This record gives sequence, structure tokens and C-alpha cells, in this order.
Amino acid sequence: MRQNIAAAIVLIAILVAGGWLITQLRTSVRIEMCVEAGHANCSPLQPTTR
Repeated sequence: MRQNIAAAIVLIAILVAGGWLITQLRTSVRIEMCVEAGHANCSPLQPTTR
């Protein structure tokens, strides 16, 4: 039983890490394409806190 729970936790951690990695790669590809096209201000905007 404990091995199944541990395996489920590891699987969930891998899925979350994979989702985060895909998001980061997608953002970097967008910035790279913007720079290659010769545009300025290609970095994503950071939300401001008030």
C-alpha cells in the first residue's frame, strides 16, 4: 500500500514538473522567435502588484 502511494506521489511530481517545463520552453521559444524577427521588447511583461 505504501509503495503505491509513493509511486503515485512520484508520478504526480513528474507530471507537474513536465507541465512547468513545457510552459517555460514555450515562453522561451516565443521570445526567441520575436528576437529572430527583429522586434524589440520581446521579453514577457511581468504583472505589477498594487
